[in-house]
Amino acid sequence: MANIDFIEVGLTQFIDFTVKSSTARVTHVRKIKNQEDYQPAFDYWKQLREEIINAHQNELSLDGLNYLIEQVDAKKQKNYAEAISRYQKFFRKKQVQWFDPGKSFWVFKDLHIRSSADLGLNINGEPYLVKLYFKGKTEKVDKRNTRIALALMRASRNTLQLRKIKPAVLNIQKATLYPFTEKLTNDMKLALEADADNFIFLWNNL
Repeated sequence: MANIDFIEVGLTQFIDFTVKSSTARVTHVRKIKNQEDYQPAFDYWKQLREEIINAHQNELSLDGLNYLIEQVDAKKQKNYAEAISRYQKFFRKKQVQWFDPGKSFWVFKDLHIRSSADLGLNINGEPYLVKLYFKGKTEKVDKRNTRIALALMRASRNTLQLRKIKPAVLNIQKATLYPFTEKLTNDMKLALEADADNFIFLWNNL
């Protein structure tokens, strides 16, 4: 990773951190710190993420995602097929309309987190800023342990007026949406900042 004056990570990387415990957190931060700057070729879900965004943006049928299965590397095809099927299952029979999710970020001390949502969607008339989470097979991602990530999305500085828009994490592997429906309390902010402090501490000591 480039040598810079602050620590910059993506929201998915921070979500991965918050759902881990003890030594797994150390391993995760070490991996982030030692990795090279972002390279699209190593982003496993990049093609699917981009096609999902394109489909919603252009009001295309989600059935069209199926073509991607044959386009990706053979080693990815099974995982892509399962993820696409579950994504289609989640949105089946839902009324969906796209809006621009804007850009957002969250800063705490030396930690800068790129917290922009992947999708801005009105789902059955309710507006959501949706972060796509593809790793639900290997990480336990549920309503309880997404609260910190959702609190971060709510606390982020965004180019949109967020008051009536709910941040949400979509666990694609379980076809389940976890929206932030609570008020952002001081206790949540403290818990978020505690996790951020822990991330910074580990980063500075590895």
